[in-house]
Amino acid sequence: MVVGVGGRPAPDDTIGHAVDAAYRVVEENIEEGRRAAERLRGAGHPATEGTPGARALAGRLMHMTRELGGAWVDLVVALVNEPEVRAAVDRMTSHDRARAAAPSPSPAGSATSVIHRVSSRKPVELTLSPLPALGPGAVPAIAGLHALDPATPAITQVAFTRRPDDALELAIAIPDDQPADTYWGTLVDLTSRQPIGTLTVRVLE
Repeated sequence: MVVGVGGRPAPDDTIGHAVDAAYRVVEENIEEGRRAAERLRGAGHPATEGTPGARALAGRLMHMTRELGGAWVDLVVALVNEPEVRAAVDRMTSHDRARAAAPSPSPAGSATSVIHRVSSRKPVELTLSPLPALGPGAVPAIAGLHALDPATPAITQVAFTRRPDDALELAIAIPDDQPADTYWGTLVDLTSRQPIGTLTVRVLE
């Protein structure tokens, strides 16, 4: 037998004994029911003086059923009132409450919104890839926008800044004589020096 605090049976041992006792009660009632069934099968024969009637047997069986149900309730109440069992139940319920109260993690890859301010006399199409969440005051860097043809001049007046309200702003100034073409640039995190996005600008005629 496993011994718990103060020499008392451990919770598992206490529960095991209680369950064994309950099963013994169930087995005794099943055996009593079997004997009653055997007597009922012989009901076609003349009843002997010492054999109880069917109504008496049915009443006794109903009484035992009620007693058995009450015994199970008493067993549950007794187990819950055991200090060791109560402590185990409290530990399990407190763990469930803590897990339910834990805040949900923030969605991965939440994007940073950007305000676009473009200065151009020509029509322009601008595409900015979603940016990861940036730290307070963080500003991406970009080394200009370049076309595939190396002979085409790059767009150099492109930069990210923080507005007074801490919003992130992208400002692009395109010269009037900028050739119509598609220009690309890579955004870099200044802290890690790693790419975090792309910017594409298409200058139309």
